Amino acid sequence: MALSSSLPETNIGIPLNNTYARIVSMRCEKNEAMLIVSHYASAEASHIGSMSVFDRTMFAPTSELQPADTPLAMGYAWLKTQPEYTSAEDC
Repeated sequence: MALSSSLPETNIGIPLNNTYARIVSMRCEKNEAMLIVSHYASAEASHIGSMSVFDRTMFAPTSELQPADTPLAMGYAWLKTQPEYTSAEDC
């Protein structure tokens, strides 16, 4: 599970289209879920352990999480409602 998302700027200061964005950590508490999303240059880069080109920590109010098959599916569905990921596509 991941998203394809373009970044206006990466850790090295350049834009990058169609990054492979995946939730690498998700912690849920009563009122909030914390999601750490790492962006990689490609799916292959993610799978071979390459460094991410950008990391983002986001906080989702649990009231905004919709039921899904898994907690990660809930996280990805919520991410796609956020301004940073409205144009993201499942990949």
